[in-house]
Amino acid sequence: MECILRKFGNYENFEEVTGGSILPKSRVWAAARKYLQKENCVGEVVVCLSEELLSQAVMMVESCRPTLTINLSGARQHWLEGMFRHEIGTHYLRGVNNNLQPWSTSAGRKQYGLKPANPTEEGLASLHSVLLRKQPYLWRAALLYYTVYHAARMSFSQLFSHIAQFVQDPAVRWEYCLRAKRGQTDTSQPASPWDSCTRRRRTRTAFYTWRTAERTPSVSRPTFIIIIISLTYDRIQHLATPTPHPWEKPWETPREMK
Repeated sequence: MECILRKFGNYENFEEVTGGSILPKSRVWAAARKYLQKENCVGEVVVCLSEELLSQAVMMVESCRPTLTINLSGARQHWLEGMFRHEIGTHYLRGVNNNLQPWSTSAGRKQYGLKPANPTEEGLASLHSVLLRKQPYLWRAALLYYTVYHAARMSFSQLFSHIAQFVQDPAVRWEYCLRAKRGQTDTSQPASPWDSCTRRRRTRTAFYTWRTAERTPSVSRPTFIIIIISLTYDRIQHLATPTPHPWEKPWETPREMK
């Protein structure tokens, strides 16, 4: 994060340079339709636009239908495609593919000795968000992890002041602190009820990203992500020889990976 600040000066400039301009509703709708057509899932996913969403986007099931809600304030020109890859290309398509597998139920996962998919899926989704960007920085994910870590040791107001070294805009700082502290009844106390699972997902994926890069420094970026995925998906042929995955057994190949 300090390197990013040295390069861009501040978070606001980082957003503008790497994310581009905020898109109007018409262009967000058009981009969503285009992506759904590309992934051959038009009519399967409901897309909603919101100005009140806390995160950039969220994929969930509403009224028995997969629904993607997009935060218009974060719908930036160069980030929107990555958001679709994160929410639809990773979360939704993996879920669709999982439903076709013999281990789709909790009993099936227990039968095959599989742990929950989330600890790795969120990390992969975070990588997919930036993979094809011209400047693929995981700065937002790093800042969120940093904020959650310190939320367990600081009150809301202390945390709000502490992350000012990285983010000057008080509205953006409020968003990060709120995400880290939401669910806590007394925010004057050091604690972070925010889902620690997401921290584990991203940390473990980032750790294996680093370890694989250390072993294969000359690998290109498209090959690089396949190697990372090989650590968790047994149906993808390994392009390198990574160490065995220590915490997760392999599971199904997502549709986009086929």
